[in-house]
Amino acid sequence: RRLMEADVIVHDAALPEALVAMGRRDAERIAVGKRDTSNQSEINTLLVRLAREGKRVVRLRLGGGLGFGKAGEEVAALRAADVPHEIIPGVASGFASVSSPARARVPGEAA
Repeated sequence: RRLMEADVIVHDAALPEALVAMGRRDAERIAVGKRDTSNQSEINTLLVRLAREGKRVVRLRLGGGLGFGKAGEEVAALRAADVPHEIIPGVASGFASVSSPARARVPGEAA
């Protein structure tokens, strides 16, 4: 839902295009990260600038959440700039192949 509300989608360059394309057709898309030359400080500044311009921004990231990578630095930059934000967790890669952990079966269990 947030992707469909976003004016700008700032996404990791390595994300599959099909995922990035789930946003509004008219949303601006900005690739950042390893395939791009931007460093973390530039990404932090970009997020703050876009939000201060009044744009609804979604930061779409790869990875396992705030415990890994630079997501914590991005959140800290938003907090320091007093920018309201929301964190929406995704699906951890360990569960990605199972539609729901609750539906996973024990070997030999009846279907």
